[in-house]
Amino acid sequence: MRPKVFLIDDNNIVNFINRKTIESCGFSDNIVEYTSARKALRYLGEAAKGTQEIPDVIFLDIKMQLMNGFEFLDNFTKLPPSVKEKVKIIMLTSSLLESDKELAMKYESVIAFLNKPITRDKLSSIRSKLHN
Repeated sequence: MRPKVFLIDDNNIVNFINRKTIESCGFSDNIVEYTSARKALRYLGEAAKGTQEIPDVIFLDIKMQLMNGFEFLDNFTKLPPSVKEKVKIIMLTSSLLESDKELAMKYESVIAFLNKPITRDKLSSIRSKLHN
């Protein structure tokens, strides 16, 4: 079964490119794009109430306006276990800072820290982590 995927990046072009790669590699055809981390969190809050489908995978950028990736993660940890235990988060960023990677990997739901863009090889690596 293919995972439900959220792309959270404040750049529409990046979301478009990532969507096309994910679809062309057959990783998922159930993709929702967000340019606002706050809107994605609102959705997840509703999903926790059983009114929306919970995504399996979130590709999350770090550097975003209004709410960055780490602020998203801090808020994500406050969601009910029904959401936190299902969702796997992949940090997909242009950050090359080792400190960003170290901080991201401290969050239980984060399973990978990857540099943009998504590629076939990166998706293959993620797929294997999802099935462990």
